[in-house]
Amino acid sequence: YNNSIQIECLAPQQVNGTVEVEIAFNSFDYTANHVEFVVTPQPIVNAIYPRSGPITGSTPVTVFGDNFFATPYLRCRFQFNSTLSAPEAAYQDTVAEYLNGYTLTCPTPQVTSLYAGPATVMIANELLDFFYDQNVTFHYYVPPQVIIVDPSQGSELGSTVIGIQGVDFNNIHNSIRCKFNSTLSSVPAVYVNETYVTCVSPPYPLYDNGAAYPIDDGTGSIESPPTATTFLELSFNDGVDYTSNHVQYRYLPTPNITAIVPRAGSVLGGTIITVMGSNFIPTSFLTCFFNLNTSSLPAGSSTLSVAAVYVSSTQLTCQSPDVHSFFSGPLIDPNTDTQFPILLSIANSAIDPNQIVLQSAEYIYYAQPVVVSLYLSRGSSAGGAVVRVDGAFFKNITGDIRCRFGSIESPRFAYYINST
Repeated sequence: YNNSIQIECLAPQQVNGTVEVEIAFNSFDYTANHVEFVVTPQPIVNAIYPRSGPITGSTPVTVFGDNFFATPYLRCRFQFNSTLSAPEAAYQDTVAEYLNGYTLTCPTPQVTSLYAGPATVMIANELLDFFYDQNVTFHYYVPPQVIIVDPSQGSELGSTVIGIQGVDFNNIHNSIRCKFNSTLSSVPAVYVNETYVTCVSPPYPLYDNGAAYPIDDGTGSIESPPTATTFLELSFNDGVDYTSNHVQYRYLPTPNITAIVPRAGSVLGGTIITVMGSNFIPTSFLTCFFNLNTSSLPAGSSTLSVAAVYVSSTQLTCQSPDVHSFFSGPLIDPNTDTQFPILLSIANSAIDPNQIVLQSAEYIYYAQPVVVSLYLSRGSSAGGAVVRVDGAFFKNITGDIRCRFGSIESPRFAYYINST
């Protein structure tokens, strides 16, 4: 009894359906006003998705179960367990959205860091009667922060392994993902520790005709190729909630090679090669790769890389490495007559596996030529003497054979006779 117009009754356990509620003040004489009370089955909670989210709240949680009803009082309750830091157990309710008898959604309430940890998810069809499964819990975590992305740029082809540093990382349900803005698909991340995760960049998106399109950098502005800036964010609940630290990651175009000069050089290296093409970017990772995995070389050959010197977006230079010291055996012994082609390619970004096999130009290594003697070893200061050079390992690979007398080059190409 509350007052002359209000009393409270405890509903007994009974079968589902509609019953009439009447009252009696002497245990015998009941009213006959026919006010109906609907008895519904007890809601059942089987699972939720996602199973974790930040303490800032507003994570949309989907609840799967049975016996959900579209009533005005449909509610989700998040019951927080008592801990040493929060000795008093507490709860917060949010309004649920009915989808069907087996599914509903509700936003998580915001809580303080005292309640970081598991919270039991309860459901009520009628506001007061909450039911739950003790095994179905939502785990609150402190919002992670992304601080550093390394490398901060990579190939448009993707496959760049990126290290991400920050604070408050977690691996509660093994559901970490990396996102490169809304226009790119998210990718799985690998948890290392609470301050470090890694992920592999997805490819830069392409139109059907192969032309790259601009990416929204998150501010509403568009940066067109050749580069595209994105913001790399992390999710720790399978892509439902992401960080918003706006740490930049830049996609770089694939360099195109149209020509290299010279096209051949000694196995002892040291040749300055000018590379001409397009899409060269002045990054700290600008690299020339000498791909030695060819049929001309022994099994197990590898790739040598050297730093490239940026000249312009269409030109750079690099110095050929010494492959004689890299291998052993007669194939590239400088005292053995040999020549073999390799593939030279360029990368703007950190070493990406796909980068090495695309946009390559052939470069030929040959045995170091040796000058033994001259036939006609004297001549007039006016020039014009035809001098025959004798030696070993002479090649006519490029047709660009020259002689130098002191510091002065011969005014015309030399005529190739034979290898000696």
